[in-house]
Amino acid sequence: PREEKLGLLVREVIIPLGEPSVFARVALGRKPYAGTWPDEKWARHLLGKVGRFQSSGFALLPLLTNRETVAVLFGDNPDTGRPLGRLDTLETFVNQAGIALENAFLQRKVHAMQAQ
Repeated sequence: PREEKLGLLVREVIIPLGEPSVFARVALGRKPYAGTWPDEKWARHLLGKVGRFQSSGFALLPLLTNRETVAVLFGDNPDTGRPLGRLDTLETFVNQAGIALENAFLQRKVHAMQAQ
C-alpha cells in the first residue's frame, strides 16, 4: 500500500544537521515546528523524495531521550489537505514515548550492571 511505500521512502531520507533547515532547528533546538513548507533546500529535498502532497502545512516533533533528540517525527494531512490543528496531545504522546525509551535504556543498563 501507499503508506508502506511512503514509510520506506522517508526512512531513506538523510538531512544533515550541520546545514540550516527547519529540520535542524527542530532537532538541535528540541522544539516542535508546525506551519507551512519553508522554501529551503532540505524541505525541497524531502518533497522531492516523497512527493508533494495536498497539505499546505506540516509538523515536525523532536523525540527526546535524556534531553537529546533521537528522531524527528513528521506529520501532515496529505489526503485531505486540511490544516493540522492543535498538536498538544500529539506532543504529549511524543514526550511520553521519549520517556519510555529512556526508561528502557536505563533498565537495560541496570540489568547489565547487576549481571557483572
